[in-house]
Amino acid sequence: MNIEKNHSTFIRDLLIKVVLIVLFVFLLTFLFPMPNLKTFYDAVFNNNVQTMKEAAEDWFTKDRMPSEVGKEETLTLQEMLDKKLILPFLDKDGKQCDTEKSYVTVRKEEKEYILKVYLSCNGKSDYIIEPIGCYNFCPDGSCSQPLVETDNKTGEVVVNVPSNNKKPGNKPVITTDDNGDKYKLQYLYTRKLENGKWTTGEWQNSKEKESDIIKLVDKRTQYTGQKKVEKGKTLYKHEKHAFKDKWTYDTGWLDEVKTLTENVKLYAKRTLYHGQKKITTKTTKYKHIKYGYKDNWTTLDWSTTKRNTSDTVVLVDTRYTVRKTINKKEGSWSAWKNDDTWRTSKPADTSTKQWKGPYDTQTNTSWKVIYNSYSSRTVLGTYVGDRWNELLYSQMEDCTSACGGKSKIRIYYYRVHQKQVSYKYKYQYRTYSETTKTSTDEKVVSGSEKDKYVKDGYTVVKTEYKYKINNREKYIEDTVWTDSKTPPAGYEYAKEASETTVIKYENLGVWVKSKSKLGEYTYNVTTRVQYKYRYNNPQEYIEDTVWTESITPPKGYTYTGETKTSTSSSYVDLGKWVNSKEELGEYTHNIEKRTQYKYKYYTSTSTSESRWFDSDPGGDWVYANQTRKIKIN
Repeated sequence: MNIEKNHSTFIRDLLIKVVLIVLFVFLLTFLFPMPNLKTFYDAVFNNNVQTMKEAAEDWFTKDRMPSEVGKEETLTLQEMLDKKLILPFLDKDGKQCDTEKSYVTVRKEEKEYILKVYLSCNGKSDYIIEPIGCYNFCPDGSCSQPLVETDNKTGEVVVNVPSNNKKPGNKPVITTDDNGDKYKLQYLYTRKLENGKWTTGEWQNSKEKESDIIKLVDKRTQYTGQKKVEKGKTLYKHEKHAFKDKWTYDTGWLDEVKTLTENVKLYAKRTLYHGQKKITTKTTKYKHIKYGYKDNWTTLDWSTTKRNTSDTVVLVDTRYTVRKTINKKEGSWSAWKNDDTWRTSKPADTSTKQWKGPYDTQTNTSWKVIYNSYSSRTVLGTYVGDRWNELLYSQMEDCTSACGGKSKIRIYYYRVHQKQVSYKYKYQYRTYSETTKTSTDEKVVSGSEKDKYVKDGYTVVKTEYKYKINNREKYIEDTVWTDSKTPPAGYEYAKEASETTVIKYENLGVWVKSKSKLGEYTYNVTTRVQYKYRYNNPQEYIEDTVWTESITPPKGYTYTGETKTSTSSSYVDLGKWVNSKEELGEYTHNIEKRTQYKYKYYTSTSTSESRWFDSDPGGDWVYANQTRKIKIN
């Protein structure tokens, strides 16, 4: 009894607490309503637009304004940031606005400029338009003379005057100038017009977070699958043939240096030595001189030494050596070389490589099975033409026609091979190369020709003189060396001797395996390198066997002539998505499922309107701080 009483008391207390909590929450929402965030968001957007507008007005000085009517100058938000005209700012969600789509343009009209500021942020875009005249961009804020214009539509005379920043009153203002002409003042006002709409998007696979500007309007689940298809198919047997190494070796040493390839390898090398022995002998020679005397002129050879002229020294001629460096490009083909690669055809010539030949031919022969089981009533020859008939077995079998009255005859079964012959070739090639040769053109010219060659780019590198000298003194007519001190007839012993050493070398005559075995034959040592090679003659074998659905073999394989039948299963895609499993029909294998969503999006756009008024129009119109005078007739 006490337990039931305690239980009811607990439930009652719990209900009272819940009611009190709900009442407290209601009072909080009534006393402290949620702030109007839309007003805050609009203020952030408008401040960003005004920031761009003020930066643009500072940037578009007179020399940066468009010079022709209808032309525009554009400054993007990214360019403003790059030029440090403004600091980076964020939208209402704390994200950066689109710096490429947001921009400021200035367009030249007939009588003024139009400034447009466009800002695009996440889910919101808007712009303002403001007419600007001389007073907006002149350095001192005013012009030397008022801008007087005539309205093309009304014919009224309009004088643009600077504003005094005083807000217009509710009544029109009429003024009279010194000439007695009457004018009325007009004021430029602007207002903002806002429009918003919801747009429904297409079906999409991704799910988005809902917000004030994104709402989920529909949701669906779709399916797709595959259909199982079974069919029988004929398979064809193909074999891949490969080669295994078979090496042979040189038994003797070779002096030839062979090109190493995959099938030619060096396995031994040795160096032999050969030398000469030095033999020295000495002899003594004696010097003898024959003197002569004459008094005649001698013309000296050309010399670079310049002499002083006198009675015995006369300058006969002067010549100059001139030099010029010449660069010339020359191309040439190398000698024909043997290419060791076996090829099925000659490679194509290129501008830098040519081929000719072949200089060597290789014939490859193999056997291909064309019938695994071929029956014959008679014994076939083992080799008939290009075929090899391999006897498998023979047996007695029943005979029904052309059996010579016999009920059983012997049938012979063969495996038939056909000879396969292919050819490979080796070709020769040569390569083309081009070099730049530098040559020196050197000429010896006379004094009258020197200036002509210098003009043609030659440089004087040597000046030579030829003199004629009168010899009036004793001179040595001849000098000889003999083995005896006794001079020849007409010569005098010069009392000068010279010891001459004669050196000759004797060959060793054999090649030895090390320098230590040369002995005393250690002069003019030469070496001789010899080699031993190993050669690979690959043997063909069956590397792999595959069965395919095509009689055409895969690359690198050969069709054997054998076939077999196989059953296989495959799956065909439905190729589309349906809205229920019943619509899948027979496509009930490997079913896939997806969920799609459709959202609607709210976009807001706003425009600015500008008009001239005689007085304050009130309402949502805002004074743009621009004034003009219109002449009253």
